[in-house]
Amino acid sequence: MSHDRGSKRNGATRRVLRARRVYTALACLWAVTVPSLGSAALPGDCDGDATVTIAELMTAVSIALGTRPLADCLAADADGDGAVSISDLVVDVSAALGRATATPIVRTPTATATAVGTAPPSAAGFVSDQRIIYSDGLHNENTEMIRLGDRILLIFRGGETGQIGSERAHINVFESLDDGRSFTLIGEVNANDLPGDRDIRDPKLVEMNGRLFLYAISRLPGAHYRDLGGQAWLIRAESSDGGHTWTPPAKSYADVDSMGQETFWGFWRFTKRQYVVDGATRQTLFATGYADGDLAVALFASDDGVTWQKRSTIIASYDDVPSEAELQFFGDNHDTAVALVRLDNQDILADGETAICTAQEPFATSECGRRIAQRLDGPTWVVRVADSGSRNFVFARKHLPCTFKRTAAYELRGDLADPAAPIEVCEIQTLQSSGDTAYTSLAPLDADRALLA
Repeated sequence: MSHDRGSKRNGATRRVLRARRVYTALACLWAVTVPSLGSAALPGDCDGDATVTIAELMTAVSIALGTRPLADCLAADADGDGAVSISDLVVDVSAALGRATATPIVRTPTATATAVGTAPPSAAGFVSDQRIIYSDGLHNENTEMIRLGDRILLIFRGGETGQIGSERAHINVFESLDDGRSFTLIGEVNANDLPGDRDIRDPKLVEMNGRLFLYAISRLPGAHYRDLGGQAWLIRAESSDGGHTWTPPAKSYADVDSMGQETFWGFWRFTKRQYVVDGATRQTLFATGYADGDLAVALFASDDGVTWQKRSTIIASYDDVPSEAELQFFGDNHDTAVALVRLDNQDILADGETAICTAQEPFATSECGRRIAQRLDGPTWVVRVADSGSRNFVFARKHLPCTFKRTAAYELRGDLADPAAPIEVCEIQTLQSSGDTAYTSLAPLDADRALLA
């Protein structure tokens, strides 16, 4: 457990200037309706740069096969019907060969599903249709979702009476077959086989090369100031039956120096990078992790989801207290990495900041000069691509007076990949809660809607 810090800054829009978990006993869901693109776009042009690359065609094929969500490349859906078909792929290839031009893609809005016993969503709501889907009187936190074809898996940490971890902690695994209208408990991943009464927390789901992994952080029990003494591990479990059963979680990475001293890292965000090398499409799984003591955030990489290497240090600063970091890749070959890093760099009851860090391939060094005057705790970042450029939406926990927390939806406006570009942070909506709300996750429903946990 790490210390928690307090109130947010006033104002709905903030400009760039120059961290921990929350108590909750509920798992909540919302429907998110994002602005429809509905404008001229080159079929298959995922990043909106007016060209279609081999990597973008591979993304389109993955979407058609159901191994990646449509949200990863809306332009792959050439006819705008909410799915990528063979005919769409033919049009995408034609665009890559220069035989197709940008055309308006009209997307028909889909009505938001309303759960039984809840009020219909507001037509103007960005985030709507809120409902509680799980409550057992215990401490539930750190949601994660993944779409697997027509199924959505939802996982989160439970089993504790508070935030301090113990061997009682486990990951609940739920499944939805109806786009999130209902969920059924199908499994559990626990810490029983981990030594030293370790806990399990902050789970993430990744599908890599046809394998489904659950990654999580495991710490020693007790309250740890700035995570010191927790000895964070990256642990990994794998499922071969779509999430119903899992291998026992086991330690999956160790950063040990020549003197035998280990630096402990809590891996936070896992992001796949698709790129082309010598005409061949490749895929590497990257992760951000923060060191015990909240001293630094580093970048890690794996080609198979099993073996990891530390690529570089993104930011290192005792006074900035860096921790959870989101990660996205931009550019024609996804050769620019951008991280949003939480900084607990103000008084214990103050808000803090977020660093915007950029790095160019091979991602050996990062530039972190831009700061947002708003601490984005446990951020979930989604990039929407249109012919006019990309839009960046972030769902993160913010602070209220007296250390209360709320989850909020933000839009980051400006070129995040350009270290010299100014960025505006626009708060779109604060989510309702009768207490605290915590870290979020998203699963796509169609081209313009997502499920938010």
